[in-house]
Amino acid sequence: MKSRETLILKMFVITLVIAIAGINLISAYNWQCFVKGEKINFCGSVQDRVCNEDECRFCVNGYDAVNKCYHYGGWNICNTVSPTCVFSGGTGGGGGGVGDTQAPTITLSNPKNGTMYKERVIPFIITTSEISDIYYTDLINGRGRWVKICTNCKSSSSNRNFNDGINRINIRAKDKAGNTAFKEITFFVDSKKPKIHKIDPRQGFANGNFSVQYSETNLKKINLTYGNALKGFKKIELSGCQNGNKLWCMAKNVNLSVYNGQEITYYFTVEDKAGSIISSREAKLKVDTVAPKINSFSNVTSGNKLTFKFSITETNFDVISYTDNFNGKLITKTLCSTLKNGICEKSLTFSKGSHSVVFKVLDEAGNSVTKSISFTI
Repeated sequence: MKSRETLILKMFVITLVIAIAGINLISAYNWQCFVKGEKINFCGSVQDRVCNEDECRFCVNGYDAVNKCYHYGGWNICNTVSPTCVFSGGTGGGGGGVGDTQAPTITLSNPKNGTMYKERVIPFIITTSEISDIYYTDLINGRGRWVKICTNCKSSSSNRNFNDGINRINIRAKDKAGNTAFKEITFFVDSKKPKIHKIDPRQGFANGNFSVQYSETNLKKINLTYGNALKGFKKIELSGCQNGNKLWCMAKNVNLSVYNGQEITYYFTVEDKAGSIISSREAKLKVDTVAPKINSFSNVTSGNKLTFKFSITETNFDVISYTDNFNGKLITKTLCSTLKNGICEKSLTFSKGSHSVVFKVLDEAGNSVTKSISFTI
């Protein structure tokens, strides 16, 4: 009887040990997770692995710290335990594995570094070499705040709104292993088109000088286009034009001789560095590039009175003025504002002393010719 009780007790103990061992065996099974680049060493004859994905999951039956290897588990048993995935923490199962220590590679297709954009809304296109959380911060106006682009992603394409002027941003990509990469770029936004306020001359005659008043802070160039259908159109780029508000820039001494005596059309275009272009209204002008011709000049003196006579050839006559340098004082007055059969004749009275008089014959296009005389009364 006693022997039977002893046998039953031994069987109970063996059963209990097996049960406990079974519990320990099952509880040793779990899902072990690895990140890209980690080497997984398996104990025994099971072939070692290297994780080639962003995340790899294997069923294991404990870790042998002495041999630095994992015991390969049974998938059916792992399916009965918690699906929670435990990361290796970079151990890689030993055997020289170092885990994922490589930061993601950031590729930014747009915006491009150093580029000028003419719209405030810019396509933001980014990719990374592995799944990451991607953010950016505005290094000028962001106040240290990071803006989410996407999480748990490898690419993103969206429109982002940026300020006019210079923009400097820093992009951060952090992978699942905690490796972080940064990429800093600078670009410019100019969403405001140039403005043209005035052009000169607006009407009348052209003599080769043209001016434009404009506003633009990122000026690239200003062009003048002029001509007509008969002789063709020409374009020139103005030089020395500056950035600013309501500034004037001039094209001086433009050669219009081929259009002399004809009518031309001209206009200006102003272009900024972002590629925005604006044109002025067209103006039509008669072309006169030839100065008036003095055919003859005479003067007759009678006491303190002198009579001057000019014979002038000029279709677009404007005025004959004179400047008298008398005792260090310059006095400018009009001699004739009209011609009679091409003749200007007028008598003037002068004070006693030495006089140096310069006559200026001017046409409506601004062309002029001068004649000087000196005399003493």
